[in-house]
Amino acid sequence: FDAASSAGAGGAVSPAIEVRREIERWRNHFADLDHAAEELADELRLSSSDLFAALSTRLREKHQLSVRIVPGDVIPGLVRRLDFHARQLQLSEMLPPHSRTFQLGLQLAQLEARDLLTSLSEAGEFSSDQARTLYRRHLVGYYAAAVMMPYGRFLRACEATRYDFAVIERRFGVGFEQLAHRLTTLQRVGQRGLPFFMVRADRAGQFSKRYVGASEADFLEGEGSCPLWRLHHAFEAGGRLVTQHVAVQQVDGRESRWLAFAKRVERGSSRGGEPAEFVVGLGLASK
Repeated sequence: FDAASSAGAGGAVSPAIEVRREIERWRNHFADLDHAAEELADELRLSSSDLFAALSTRLREKHQLSVRIVPGDVIPGLVRRLDFHARQLQLSEMLPPHSRTFQLGLQLAQLEARDLLTSLSEAGEFSSDQARTLYRRHLVGYYAAAVMMPYGRFLRACEATRYDFAVIERRFGVGFEQLAHRLTTLQRVGQRGLPFFMVRADRAGQFSKRYVGASEADFLEGEGSCPLWRLHHAFEAGGRLVTQHVAVQQVDGRESRWLAFAKRVERGSSRGGEPAEFVVGLGLASK
């Protein structure tokens, strides 16, 4: 989900904060969703090594939905539209390949993991339907990402490449932001990955995403971030990965140290205008 603000009117906790707290309660790892997505990914792999093609075939053969890439002005303001009358899932041509695959994963999640998504979303304690809707949206995206990066294969690739982000992106056909999300979820019992945190920030330094996961990076709970964090300089790095060793002074006087990474990413416009720019940051405790 995308958190646009941290507090609601009158100091009340916003739906976005409620959702983030629930995600962190699970350490952003939903075992049942992961296993279901992994089973589907293994089944799809038998039919085609091209995941987009395999997902398209699944939608056509099991759900009678054809996939069509359309000009942006056919679905203005949207990246995906489900046309029930034509039994067609339309995707904007403005989407890059990894985003097209993700959109098919989102659609398949809502068709094949509906009961599991409903069970998980209803189990959360929220004060509004808006919060529950945001939470379900996160779970749908989690499932789609887990289909693209199935847990076992993904973790083995991380360990075999020593978490070489560029190699893993290419191997699984994902973008850096998708990869960063997935790295915060690797908490399967008996198969844990490294405990990364992930953030996304705009040029004003405002966070629109924060996932602490199992990293225990409590300093992310603040309203802003230190301008000395090189995350903010990644906009000028030309898409290169920026690294930095960060020392954080805790409230109790202790100091924690982190290895941080950041990279500029673009989110394409469905209207064909200028893409939005963000920086996605990853971090890991260091000794």
